[in-house]
Amino acid sequence: MTLESKTLLLGIGAQKAGTTWLADYLSSHPDVYIPPLKELHYFDHRYGPEFIPHDQLIARCEQRIEKLHQMNEEMGGRSPELTMRLEFATDRLAMFRARMSYIDFFHKRVGEQKVFAEITPGYQLLDARVYRMMNEVHPEVRFVFIMRDPIDRSWSHYRMARRRQTEIAASRDFSRVMSRPQIMMRSDYRRTIEELEKAVPKERVKYLFFEDLFTPEAVKDITGFLRIQDWPANYDSKSNVGAPADLEPDVAKLAYDQFRFVYEYVAERFADRLPQRWRDAMETYN
Repeated sequence: MTLESKTLLLGIGAQKAGTTWLADYLSSHPDVYIPPLKELHYFDHRYGPEFIPHDQLIARCEQRIEKLHQMNEEMGGRSPELTMRLEFATDRLAMFRARMSYIDFFHKRVGEQKVFAEITPGYQLLDARVYRMMNEVHPEVRFVFIMRDPIDRSWSHYRMARRRQTEIAASRDFSRVMSRPQIMMRSDYRRTIEELEKAVPKERVKYLFFEDLFTPEAVKDITGFLRIQDWPANYDSKSNVGAPADLEPDVAKLAYDQFRFVYEYVAERFADRLPQRWRDAMETYN
């Protein structure tokens, strides 16, 4: 089976919405190839908002390669795992420098699997122009977008970025910074959906909810969408879980007012599919 006959799955977010769990599941599936580093950041850093400057990304890649070289030399070059990671990092840098195409990166690695995939939550910030490029990079491209209750997602995102702060200080500070672009855009599902559907046929997009993701029904929905065999998942595994912390009610109300338009859009768009967590927030803060 040639690469052209396979399906490319692109996970576009959202951040803190179960994308690592989904990547872990897909990596366990015999019909799917996903890189050991699930986030390639190819399209966002070449064509998207420059939250991380391109030169900074290149520098990070070069530092990673240098470190892997050093580790491999210390092992006498006998570690297959380090050799694989070094080749991966080197090819990723070649992609960013336009010395290797995105598809050629996978061509070197995909075997008999029916699907090859990557999941980069930063792709949520792209626009229709880039989504069109992504849809045309391969004959059969499919997209998955996972949404999470906007307050929960933003609060989790914020806490991840400020792990050393106390619960109360973080909660109060969150009310001050939640309108910043990095926080706001990653919970603006309306913008992502509308930009995506300007460029990609609806039947090529699977919308999921974090609140319903860790269930056999959701997994079966994913495998059906990808036209691959059913495969068991570990529903008890947790990835990148932050320390528990409550958001104070008045701050949560401010956050809801910030994202009210998202709740209303998603509720109208997905109707009966809207998770109870979202319904509870709308009832509490409206």
